[in-house]
Amino acid sequence: MNQNNKGFWIYVAPAIFYGILIIIATGTPGDRIPAIDIPGLDKVVHFGMHFIFAMLIHRALLYHANGNLLKAHTLILTVVFVSIFGIVVEWYQTFIPERFPTIGDAIANILGAVIYMLLYNMGLNRIWPERRIRILRN
Repeated sequence: MNQNNKGFWIYVAPAIFYGILIIIATGTPGDRIPAIDIPGLDKVVHFGMHFIFAMLIHRALLYHANGNLLKAHTLILTVVFVSIFGIVVEWYQTFIPERFPTIGDAIANILGAVIYMLLYNMGLNRIWPERRIRILRN
C-alpha cells in the first residue's frame, strides 16, 4: 500500500464512514429507537456525535492541507462543514417517519463542532499533532 492510500485510510476514510453512520442513525425511523427517559440525553448524543465528526473532519483536512493558508483555516472549515452537515441532517429528519427536527438538536450539532474548535485551540492539538500527519503525507 503506497503512502497516499495509507493516508486516505487513516485520515479521510474514518471521516467519510462516520458521516455515513450519522446519516444512517438519523435516518432510522423513530419507532425503532429505544425510548430512554433522561431529559436532555438526545442533545448530549447530538453534541457528542458532531464533536467526534469535527475531530475526524479536521484530521482529514489537516492531512490534505498543503499550503499555510489552508492549514490556518482548517478549524474554521471544519466548523462550517460540520455545522452545515448538522443542519442538513436535521432537515433530512423531516422525511423520516416519527422523526422530528428541532432547533435544539441543530444547536447541539453546531456546538459539538464549535467546542471541538475551542478545545483544540486550548490544547487538544497536542493529541492531534500536525507533524505526524505531515510525515505520512510526505
